[in-house]
Amino acid sequence: MRDTFRRCVLATAVGLLVLAGLPLPAAHGATAGDLPERVHRFMESYLDSTGLPGAAVAITREDRVLLAAGYGHDSTGARVTDRTRFPVGSVSKSFTALAVLRLVEAGRVELDTPVRRYLPAFRLADPRGARITVRQLLNQTSGMSDSGYPDARMPPPETPAEAVARLRAAELSAEPGTTWRYYNPNWHVAARLVEVVSSRPYAGYLRDQVFRPLGMADTSAVLGTGDARVPVGHAYTYGIPFVRSEPGQFVAGSHGVVSTAADLANWLIMQGGHGRRLVSARSLDTMHTPTGPDGNEGMGWFVNTEGGRTEISHDGAWFTHTARQVLLPGSGHGVAVLANTGIGLAPTDASAIADGVLAAIEGETPALGPPVALVVDLVLAALTLAATGLAVRGILRRRRWADRRLRHARWRAALRLVPYGLPVLCLALLPQLVDRIFQGPSISWAQLLTGAVALVTFAGLTATGCVGVVLARLHALLTGTRHHAEDPGIS
Repeated sequence: MRDTFRRCVLATAVGLLVLAGLPLPAAHGATAGDLPERVHRFMESYLDSTGLPGAAVAITREDRVLLAAGYGHDSTGARVTDRTRFPVGSVSKSFTALAVLRLVEAGRVELDTPVRRYLPAFRLADPRGARITVRQLLNQTSGMSDSGYPDARMPPPETPAEAVARLRAAELSAEPGTTWRYYNPNWHVAARLVEVVSSRPYAGYLRDQVFRPLGMADTSAVLGTGDARVPVGHAYTYGIPFVRSEPGQFVAGSHGVVSTAADLANWLIMQGGHGRRLVSARSLDTMHTPTGPDGNEGMGWFVNTEGGRTEISHDGAWFTHTARQVLLPGSGHGVAVLANTGIGLAPTDASAIADGVLAAIEGETPALGPPVALVVDLVLAALTLAATGLAVRGILRRRRWADRRLRHARWRAALRLVPYGLPVLCLALLPQLVDRIFQGPSISWAQLLTGAVALVTFAGLTATGCVGVVLARLHALLTGTRHHAEDPGIS
């Protein structure tokens, strides 16, 4: 008889590799009324249906602010407003790109010059690193990647200078300029370049050269997640948002800007080519135009032309907060969304809200998609219960299993236990598996334990159950000769 438990264990292990692929369907319908009112109704429905604690939205068109508002509450219970500060995650990359282009327009940096000319301390273990240009940093074709140096699983630096210094251990995964790879240390290096060329701290340069000129009084840049000075955010576990502290991480240049909906409205207006111009139209076009192979990223912005509409955007994520910014060149609209829930195994709240707002802009009814985060976690919960139940069954029936196998050589029985090591291996390599599934930046155990509790629980209990079954069956095999010989019902 086939071993049912072994088959189920293998199936659940494979589940680790496919669960992240669940799609998020979209729906549209007719709508009526003015844009702010439609967005208000959508946001009320969204918070009610998802349990999202709080969010803020900004909508602009050319040089006008059509909406800047907050919804729900933060983790202290305070009402979210258009002035509530949120970490914007990787939306920060567009701010770093603008800072560098300010220096380019001032004649102090050239995009196609090697980084080392401005930053002599930028040295990699791979000698090809000497050829990496400033442009390649900003469009992420430097050749650096997590396969050469998984920075999130390394002890975090405390300053941009330290972030650059530790890259001396980094290898390149590709020739500079030949391959696009999303990699946060590209932006750590860019932040340090800003410091060295401008002779001022990165955060101070952004404050004086970007935030103040745009009237972004409540916006700042931090070096680490612990410096944000905002109420802690939330992470979903089995569909419920729990208050969680953000895992420690170095974020300067890559995902360290903290802002508000009101401030981001000013940012969107400038990025759309209106209001206060911090750089020329040519530089804005450079930021918004994809360059290099294998990617659709300009400099801190991605470009999507599917469906006949050009959309220039970038998502941002911490493990307890998320954000999204979008420019629609065709209509002149800009959208920014901030949410106090983090990234997990499903599309983020900020991304889903932005989709709804974009639908409203286009005259459609913003539709609530299925609760993908809840569905994913419930599937994982079901798999966890099944794996645990099968492990208990396998342990209780260990003697029957051993008696059947003792008809043959013990080594053959032991070999049948080898597949139970697969879930243990999956657990040990879980951060690397998640990296491979999502094709994103490297992830640490602390981050998994914040943003993917259901996945870690599934992997952990499945592996523990496998170890328990193996130990129980091995013990039954080793002590089975006497029972096998004394039981007259066994032949």
